[in-house]
Formats: sequence, C-alpha cells, structure tokens
Amino acid sequence: MVGFLVLITRFLFSYEYIVNNKAGLEPIPGNTQITTLTGGNWDNGYYDLTLPTSVRFYFYGKRVTHVRIWTNGYVTFGFGSAPTDYTDYTPDSIPNSDNPNGYVAPWWDDWDLTTRGSIWYVLGGTYLNIQWKDIPHKDDSTASYDFKLLIGFSDNSSYPNEFIFFYEDVDSGSGAHDAGKTGTIGIEHYTGCQAEKYSHYEQRIENQMSIRFTPYVPIYGMTDGWGDGKPDPVVYRVSNHQGIFFMLKNDLITSDSYSWGTDNDVPLTGDFDGNGFIDVAVYRPSNGMWFTWGGVYSYVVQWGMGGDIPVPADYNGDGRTDIAVFRPSSGLWFIEIMPPGSGTSSTQWGIYGDIPIPADYDGDGKADLAVYRPSNNMWYIKKSSNPSQSYIFAWGTDGDIPLVTNFDSPTYCGAGIYRPSTGQWFAYNPYSGNTYNVGSWGIESDYPVPSDWNGGGITDECVFRPSNGLWFQSYGGLTFHWGMLGDKPRCRRSDKIVAPPPANGSGGNALGSR
Repeated sequence: MVGFLVLITRFLFSYEYIVNNKAGLEPIPGNTQITTLTGGNWDNGYYDLTLPTSVRFYFYGKRVTHVRIWTNGYVTFGFGSAPTDYTDYTPDSIPNSDNPNGYVAPWWDDWDLTTRGSIWYVLGGTYLNIQWKDIPHKDDSTASYDFKLLIGFSDNSSYPNEFIFFYEDVDSGSGAHDAGKTGTIGIEHYTGCQAEKYSHYEQRIENQMSIRFTPYVPIYGMTDGWGDGKPDPVVYRVSNHQGIFFMLKNDLITSDSYSWGTDNDVPLTGDFDGNGFIDVAVYRPSNGMWFTWGGVYSYVVQWGMGGDIPVPADYNGDGRTDIAVFRPSSGLWFIEIMPPGSGTSSTQWGIYGDIPIPADYDGDGKADLAVYRPSNNMWYIKKSSNPSQSYIFAWGTDGDIPLVTNFDSPTYCGAGIYRPSTGQWFAYNPYSGNTYNVGSWGIESDYPVPSDWNGGGITDECVFRPSNGLWFQSYGGLTFHWGMLGDKPRCRRSDKIVAPPPANGSGGNALGSR
C-alpha cells in the first residue's frame, strides 16, 4: 500500500464538463429573496453568499467558498475569499481572458431589476438553487424572463459538482432579447482559457428546457493517424455548431482535418475497427448515441443515458476500442464490445463521485476497470487478469488530475497524477511498486496530455496550453503550435488502452489506409 499526501474530501474533479441539453430537471424555487445587494445596484450589482464550512463544492478542481450572485444573470466563485471581479453588463463570448472569469452563466445579459423583478435562492445541505424571476432587459422594459440555476455540491448523490440551468419563461418579451438572442450561456474556467459555451448571441433556449453540466476527466484513445506507432497531436474545435478534428502528424509537417459531430458532443478518439489507425468519434449525451468514423468503417450505436461518462477502451484485448460508459449515480460500467453485436457486459465498480480511468494496469493486454476516488485519494483497480483481485492504494491529493501513465515499463500502466497548482507530475506503478516524482511540466491552465511521443513505450510529459494553442513536450523539450483558444486536445498513443496495431501497420494517411 502506498500513501501520498492524503486529504479527506469528496468531489468530482474535472478539467472539462459534459454538456447535456436535455437534463429534464427543474430546480425548486428559492425561498429567500435578495432584498439588499452587497455591491453595485439593481441594474448592475451583486449579492455575496459565503458557503458554510461543511459544504464541499469544487469548480474545475478548486474548492469554492464564496458565491457572488449577479443581477445580470451569472454567478462568479471565490476560492478562499469573495470574488474580486468587476461589473460587466456586456456578455462575452467564451472562453475569454477578460474579467469576469470563473463563472457559470445560465443567462448572462444586461438585465435591469431597478423597477421590477427579483432574485431568490435556497441553500440546502447538498445544493444551492438560484432563481432570476420576472426580470426585464435594460433595453426593453416590457420583457419578462424567468430562469433558474442548480448547483449540486459534492455530497449530492445525484448531481455532485454539477450545474443545471432551467428556463421557465424565455419568450415573454417583445422578441428582441428572447431565448438568449443577446446573451451568453455557459461556464468558464477561472483562468478564462477554458470553457463550455452553449450559446452566445443565439436564440437556442426555450421554455421548460434544461442544460446540465457534468464534471469530466477525458480518457484519450489512440491518435496514431499515419500508422507509424507514434501519437499525432489532435485538437477538437466547434465552429458554427460543427465539430472538427484537426490532426497533425508527429513530423509536425503533414496535417489533416475531419468534420464530425456537433457542439455539445463529447469528442473521442480510438481504434474502433482495429486496423491500427485513428478513428474519430463523438458521444452525444442528450440521447446516448455514439458516432465513430475511420474513413471507410463507421458505427452508430446507442449506448448510454443522461449523466453517463464515456470510457472507451480495449476491454477484451482484441485491438479494438470498445464502446463503454460509466454511470456515476450507481458506479456501474456498461461495455459494448466492438464491432456491435459482439457482446455486452455490466459491472459495478465504483461509487458516485468516482473518476473512471480504465487502462491495462496488470499487463494482460486488456483494459481494467479503474476509478480514482477524490474523497480519500484512493485508486481502485479491478484486474482483468484475475477479477477476484484488485489494486487498492492512495495516490494524490486535493485538486490533482488522475492520469494513465507508464514511466517505467512498456508492459503495463501506472497511476499518474498532474497537479495543476504547481505543474508537477507524479506516478506510481501498482504492478512494480515503483514511484516517481517526475518533475514540473506545465502551468495551472494547461491540459495534461501524456503520451509516448517517440514510440519507445514510456510516457513523456506533455501539456496543451489553451490560451495560445501551444504544445510543450518534455521529450526533446519540443514546443510547437497546433490549436487555438477554445480547442480541446485529444492526443494519446498508448497500447495499454488500445492494444498494439498489427506489426505491418505502417504508412498510409490519417484515418488509415483502406
């Protein structure tokens, strides 16, 4: 058993969120009306709410202690003290490094509550509900809108650290500002470099509609687009509601791009047809649909439901990425062996709040069911080589990002940790018992994208910097540009998540030679 900086907390960490626009939940109305503001006025003002010390609530991995409720339809967060952001009545497109940062915006617009309208809230032991009721727009006093925000705290068994926006009345005005036409809807990281944007200056909401944001740590599938056994940098970008995968060969010269998916889809990569080349895929949380494409072979599979987390990996060791979801509410794993029709399974492994992180930790060529539990910083790994046995150990501390790494052996995976606050990397191999303080590589706003950049079987540290689209690799100290603000990196080449490609799998173009 290995112990490492253990702190007792309960939360679901993320550096992304899954967006589901069919959450189907209406938060209860607030029972406390805000009658006096902390700062500003009813045109542009705010009310500060200090959370009880018993409340555990995390936003992009940081514990929230203060909530600032703005008259303009958004909420900012403080991490140890009240926020210091200034009044902003012009809704920004996100992500945006300008203030405010670190916020959730169910409907950020230039609301004016000087003559009418009200804000209500109710603070429970595991949730905070906020309601903007009968509020008019500054430029249209005849308008009247009503919407709500649910913040689920860490101990909320149904919605841990989740946000749900609910729209009760979005079209009662003259039409100039209806349905989000002049506003911003989404959430933004406290650095302003990452975000989940639902809309900006678009009419995309409607009465009785809800939007759910679920914390997510992505599991990267293989990204070998040219069949040379090395990973290729990949980013996913949404433009005009269309998802686009941009792929750069590891020679940093050749590139390709593929339109696949829509906004609010979860971008994924893997080798779903087992030919050794990347397939692009998306998971659609609103209906549990998977769409994979490898150039010639494509699959459309319904597998999952609202609130599920996609966890594609090679669970039977045949060289194909299998479709799978982890259900946080029950700790159940549901696996569809590829190709569709080859078999299904369901296994309970984990509890609510756990982070699923499957990989081949025991070296048998199959992905093991594995979760990281932030409540006690424990890893629970069910060995596929012997399902009656498991690895259970402590590794990590409050705010760490769990990762799959293999710093000491190309045969099996280890438990990696990336610490955003310091940019440090730590690793532990449960098979060998070896531990590694790998060093510092990255800053707080970076996405960690560990990968085997030279094809030697050992993980190299790498981060993607969303503020400028730069990649920083520890292997050779290489820095290159691939991406832009708002892109999501999808890059990993690991034969511990997807079995190795055939020995003759070389050459060809991205998405493989058919």
